[in-house]
Amino acid sequence: MTKTRLKNTLIIFLIAIIAISTISIVSAADITISPTTPGGVKQAIETANPGDTILLENGVYKGIDNTEIQINKNINIKGKGSNVVMDGQGKNRAFDIQGVKVSVTKIKFTNGYNKYQGGTINLIGGSLTVSSCTFTNSKAKEFGGGSIYAENKCTVSVSKSTFTNNQGTYGGAIRMLSDGNSLTISSCTFKNNQAEAMVELFTQRIKVL
Repeated sequence: MTKTRLKNTLIIFLIAIIAISTISIVSAADITISPTTPGGVKQAIETANPGDTILLENGVYKGIDNTEIQINKNINIKGKGSNVVMDGQGKNRAFDIQGVKVSVTKIKFTNGYNKYQGGTINLIGGSLTVSSCTFTNSKAKEFGGGSIYAENKCTVSVSKSTFTNNQGTYGGAIRMLSDGNSLTISSCTFKNNQAEAMVELFTQRIKVL
């Protein structure tokens, strides 16, 4: 009787392990879209599961379906081709990130705008990893951060990226403020970004590699 119970217990345990493994495998998926996909980047992110990767085909992503996107889950956004453009058309920023972990790779951001902060990306808490991206002709007015604005105990890492002709009242390219933040910049180029400081960081360190 004891052996039978032990055998049944082992079987149940193995089934549970297989079920958990299956869930973890399907929980992270790649979702590929193009500029003509209904709902655009906004809908792709809304319907994705935490940890998924949104892959963008070549082309220009603009309009209400591809700007002013609220991100409240861990997500990866990656250009699948070499000419993936997110265009704010001088009216909108791309992403507003609230307390989650987001990575952005191989995207050309242009013409972003916000009246207050973060012309292209606004990060409040959480973390942002940017790799192999370009930011051009974006603007944030009152609080600055022409391309990226970050605050509230967040972590930002930017590598192999270029910032050109961006404007912010403070921080033409990047502005970071409030205690407990960390900003790391590696192999990046900054050119003609206009503000009191190209990269501004209050009370915390900036690490340039």
